[in-house]
Amino acid sequence: MTVTQSELMDFNLRHHVAPVVPKLMAITGLINACGWFVSLSLGNPHLGRLAVEHMLGGLTMVLLGVICHRTASAGRATSTTVVSILFVLVTSSFLCLTAANNHTGLLQSLPYCMVLTAVSGFFWLTRWGLVVGSFAGMIPPFFLVVTGNSLLTLTPHFFAIYVQLWMCAVVVSFALYAFMNRVRRRYVLTLRELEEQARRDSLTGLLNRRHFADGVAALRVASPARTPAMEGMLLYIDIDHFKMVNDRFGHAEGDRVLQRTARALEAACEPSDLIARLGGEEFAVFRPDGSTAESACAAIAERLRMVLSHPDHGRGWQTITVSVGGTSLAVGERLDDALQRADHALFRAKHDGRDRVVFAPPVSQAPEPFPDVERTSPLVNVTSIPQVAAV
Repeated sequence: MTVTQSELMDFNLRHHVAPVVPKLMAITGLINACGWFVSLSLGNPHLGRLAVEHMLGGLTMVLLGVICHRTASAGRATSTTVVSILFVLVTSSFLCLTAANNHTGLLQSLPYCMVLTAVSGFFWLTRWGLVVGSFAGMIPPFFLVVTGNSLLTLTPHFFAIYVQLWMCAVVVSFALYAFMNRVRRRYVLTLRELEEQARRDSLTGLLNRRHFADGVAALRVASPARTPAMEGMLLYIDIDHFKMVNDRFGHAEGDRVLQRTARALEAACEPSDLIARLGGEEFAVFRPDGSTAESACAAIAERLRMVLSHPDHGRGWQTITVSVGGTSLAVGERLDDALQRADHALFRAKHDGRDRVVFAPPVSQAPEPFPDVERTSPLVNVTSIPQVAAV
């Protein structure tokens, strides 16, 4: 199981960037917008100009945070990356302007810009964003050097130190980006495994009842009915004399029978069919084609019987038999109603001697309300599977 780069980006965008990064941007902007209070308390002689810079820079950061939240929530990765780059550039420029006004130059701005460049590796969505953002964080300090506001003499030795410090910040940013991607990739894989475990029956590996219903609903939406009235075929399957297997051979052998039946169902059905264990020894199959429901029901049951009828040598029992109730799912009909109708057909199959298939006509052909199986009902015995050695 692998995670593609687009899936990783989408997860990072919706679960990491959208709920966290815009808040950090807004908080940073609010702190900077109120920074002139600090200057006032310290008696800064450049209070007027500095207050304006604080206010404009802080409000710009808050605005970028709002835009980042909207773009990230909408799933627009490119727009979010551009906004993040602008945030790094604005923040770095603001730090350099403040340092220039305080006459501290690179002594104040360079450490902050290096930290900003390094920690930004946590929230970059793409590699190109990481590269451009790393350059954006260190461009403003370079302008301090060019304009002569660095308070340091521009010598080859100093320039080499500056490049080395900038490279260190970039390396840390790349390392954080790689580390966070690795953590997120493992997290996505863990979520997938947990979701798959929640969807599947732990013993047989088939869908459970809840996700069977979700899968049927999804197929009814995605696959239009091939007939005007029918959306699919539904089978309700029960293992004959399963309690006897548990009582005579133990629950471990009963589990083995369930697993063997599940594998036989997978072999008998088409890849597009939905197969689920509804509970106990009961299984269900849905095929999103109701045009030939009766013949398909009989065909699946016959293939299932052929697979299960092979003797299991070395066991106290020889074969497994099943009873099957089938019906068609009408357009707009509730799944629970169709399952109930198939369950009635299954009851009739067991009542008539087990090891057979009984098909219940669709709701459009059945009287309302659906009659009890003990009374005369329109259940049709599609095929009576030849009796084999019962469990």
